[in-house]
Amino acid sequence: MRNSVYHKLVLAALIGVFIICFAAPGFAFDKQRKGFILGFGLGPGYASYTETKDSSGTEVRSFDESKISFFSDFKIGYAPNNQWMVYWMSKGAWFGVDSSVVDEEVEDVMALGGVGGIGVTYFFRPEAKSLYVSAGVGFSSWSLPFEGNDPWTGIGFTGALGYEFSPNWTVEASFLMGKPSDETDEYKYDVDNMAFGLTINVLGY
Repeated sequence: MRNSVYHKLVLAALIGVFIICFAAPGFAFDKQRKGFILGFGLGPGYASYTETKDSSGTEVRSFDESKISFFSDFKIGYAPNNQWMVYWMSKGAWFGVDSSVVDEEVEDVMALGGVGGIGVTYFFRPEAKSLYVSAGVGFSSWSLPFEGNDPWTGIGFTGALGYEFSPNWTVEASFLMGKPSDETDEYKYDVDNMAFGLTINVLGY
């Protein structure tokens, strides 16, 4: 986990936030969407996944689960004008699990299924109040983030419909999907992951 590409990219993004905020305070947060943007969102979610374990092409173990989750959203990037934004994004569904195809003995641990990558947003109006749509593509990840193991990774996609009801404040319905996987000398693991979330977001610009 500590050496994963995913967490290195997230760390780099957070370092970028502090550098930009301290080095160029006049560049952002001027109430115009054009320019530097930084957003955070939290809210309830729902996750559904199918985890499988194969050996030499033969399924060894598989199970399906659906969970109420805690959904998080992060973005940092740039808006070339007041209606378009391009950014690095990270969306994730956090929920408890008590079983795994890797270790059948896990008890009440936190799982994270997420997607990180490049996202774009289009606002239908150049200022609040405005509907908007978003889409993103990158890599998906599946992990037990507090257990010290490396995440499974794969291709992932996201989409969202939102409404900026006041400058810098939005409500957003999002979905994410991906198929992270991992492989050892003996087994191949993968998970079909899909999650939905409804978040309240603060969007600094």
